[in-house]
Amino acid sequence: RMNTRKERYKRMKQRSIYNPQAPRITWYRCKGLVSYDGTDYAGWQTQLDQDTIQDRLEWRIMRSIGGGEIVQIMGSGRTDCGVHARAQVFHFDLPHKFVLNVLIQLCASDPFFADLYDPDHLGCCSDVDLDDLRELNFVPHVNLSLNELRNMNTNDGDILKIREMIKPKSIKSVEQLIILQQLINNLDQTLTDENNEVRSAIIAPITNILHQRLMHGHGIPCSIVIMDISICESTFHSRNSCTKKRYIYSVYEGICDPFRNRYCFSLLGNNKTLDLERMNEACQLLIGTHDFSVFAERHIEDIRDPVKTMEVLKVERSEDDHKMVHIIAECNRYLYHMMRTISGTLIQVGLHKLEVADIQHMIDHSGGDDLINIKNRKKVVTAVAKGLTLDHVFYK
Repeated sequence: RMNTRKERYKRMKQRSIYNPQAPRITWYRCKGLVSYDGTDYAGWQTQLDQDTIQDRLEWRIMRSIGGGEIVQIMGSGRTDCGVHARAQVFHFDLPHKFVLNVLIQLCASDPFFADLYDPDHLGCCSDVDLDDLRELNFVPHVNLSLNELRNMNTNDGDILKIREMIKPKSIKSVEQLIILQQLINNLDQTLTDENNEVRSAIIAPITNILHQRLMHGHGIPCSIVIMDISICESTFHSRNSCTKKRYIYSVYEGICDPFRNRYCFSLLGNNKTLDLERMNEACQLLIGTHDFSVFAERHIEDIRDPVKTMEVLKVERSEDDHKMVHIIAECNRYLYHMMRTISGTLIQVGLHKLEVADIQHMIDHSGGDDLINIKNRKKVVTAVAKGLTLDHVFYK
């Protein structure tokens, strides 16, 4: 089923006159909150021939509101295969055709929107009316986005391309294309101005529709639940606007029951207990701004800055079950496998397999390819993915 969805997604892109270089204008940006059990998925980010959280969400959104346009979501971070999330944040831009659908319905039922073309609202010429707005709404007859129509040149070649994709052939002349492009420009001015009363009035109906279509679990597995969806500022970016993220790694001292085993790492054996005092002592050495290269799997071509700021790192026992231990970290950015490697190394400290001084030595000699760093890398342990959960994403 996943391969079938990917093939259909690929065909949709091929049928569209898709120009990734064309400037895109965002009318409404949506912010979503999703919770998922990552056990059965190959991580967050879309991958060829793999079942991922991003693929599932994008497919559901396109089926619900896409109107034939490509929808791409951006997450606050890319969780690994088998990692869970209690509160992953993502954003996407609403397809223009979906907004037009809502706008047409409101124009037909609400006097305020029926007067949408008043010069005080839209400044639109008298030649453009509701029928022209409907002309823009080609759903479901065409896979041509408004962004592509917006950037079309008014020449016969583009007119022919458009007419080949539209049933019925609604655009018949260059003059009509110019009128529709003028309408798009007027809509751009209205729906990108966050102080405009028309734009503000549409937010509530759009939000209600999004809740009805996306928050009832239809079309996605029960292991993925969209917790919230809302309209946000057009400048919001789920990853770039993030100030820090909180991860929690769960360890169970002994054999965990099957109801929680998918979400924690079990220390098999009756005599295995963690020394939390030693672990917290090691945590204090990692708090602050450091080069965390030794706690990450980095490729030579990786140009990202390995210096990160760890604001919180502590180890606590669960109040509900004293055998359950949580490693809690809050950091501005994470390197690949960084949280799992820190957790695995702290567990080694808690089991007295590593000394606290080893952690200090790793931090002091992190980075580079020298012999000391190579020896440090042999001491770190990457914990299994199933014990890790993205707990919270912080924004200003």
